[in-house]
Amino acid sequence: MTEMTGKFHIPSNSGTDTITFSLLQSVAKANSIWKVEFITLFENRSAAADRRAVVEHKITLEQVMLEYASINSLKISMQQWMIDFEPFALRLSSTPGQELSLYLGPDPDLLSSNRKPALVTSYKGIAVEFRTWSVLDETCVRLATSEIETVLRELTN
Repeated sequence: MTEMTGKFHIPSNSGTDTITFSLLQSVAKANSIWKVEFITLFENRSAAADRRAVVEHKITLEQVMLEYASINSLKISMQQWMIDFEPFALRLSSTPGQELSLYLGPDPDLLSSNRKPALVTSYKGIAVEFRTWSVLDETCVRLATSEIETVLRELTN
């Protein structure tokens, strides 16, 4: 296994939600292990404290196996979204005991649209299951796509 340093983020348009994918190891030419963190900031709820943003929640998946092809599909889907603003759903990981899926598009339960889509992330693992969401815009998608391209180059070198 080769140690890697790649990382990419998918930020929300409000700046309060971020998903960070940190490359831990390249296992084989087509697979890699990632640490995935979901962080949401919110104003400090303490009555005595100032109202600055603090971590509201942080969920960390310590080791998620992702295939190169699924990361590349995410990049391609995001690039296509910037052209046609059409929703897409993608399963990033479906290894035994792990399923990580993303949906980018309007969600009737959130203030979102084709041009300001919801990013809904679902995870099913051993003894844990959750769903997170945030709203993105074109700048968020463009930043994420650029970082994914950099990581993909590192994976193929």
